Amino acid sequence: EPPPAAPAGGVPNTSAPAIGPTGAPATKPGAAPVAGAQPQQVSIPGATAPATKQGALMDRKLVKPSAELAAIKFDLEPNWDRDYGEAGTFSLVVKVPNTEESRVFAAHYGYEEQSAPFDCDQYRKFLEDKKIMTVTLDRQRGAACYIEGKEPNGVLAYRYLVNYGGKRLLCNGSLYKDSASTALGDLRDKVLMQAKKICETLAL
Repeated sequence: EPPPAAPAGGVPNTSAPAIGPTGAPATKPGAAPVAGAQPQQVSIPGATAPATKQGALMDRKLVKPSAELAAIKFDLEPNWDRDYGEAGTFSLVVKVPNTEESRVFAAHYGYEEQSAPFDCDQYRKFLEDKKIMTVTLDRQRGAACYIEGKEPNGVLAYRYLVNYGGKRLLCNGSLYKDSASTALGDLRDKVLMQAKKICETLAL
């Protein structure tokens, strides 16, 4: 079940467990990272070996979003990066416990079709009629609607529709139900909780 929506003013819910940083300064809320900066890494208890298989992680570069996307603001959790590798995303690099591997967890932000209804039940029907998602859960949380379901590609995902000043803001991502992610257990759950907290703070 998703955490309750953030109160008015975009103050994030601070009850979710934090994932400890490596000592590097946290990204300022909603701020795009400095061009050329390397993505922050997160130390996970039990991850005894350093992350050496960087590959695509080291290739992640800041991508400048469009002016429309840049207008969307949100409060990043510590060590999450905005627009690395792909505009319209925020992501977190984590070290897999007891391995030398790192993984990137990401979510997308942007605008929903402006014809989408604000009411959560109607939004559920909207998504199903357009075959965007087979919805399994929908909950109204103040000005936000939280949805879970299966996308046409089979991915289990979540969506937040946020009503901000009459604009329909969208934040969505995978629930990471694949076997590799499920094996991470509490780590995956904490990362998802943080991603959803970020989604709840979308504003203009």
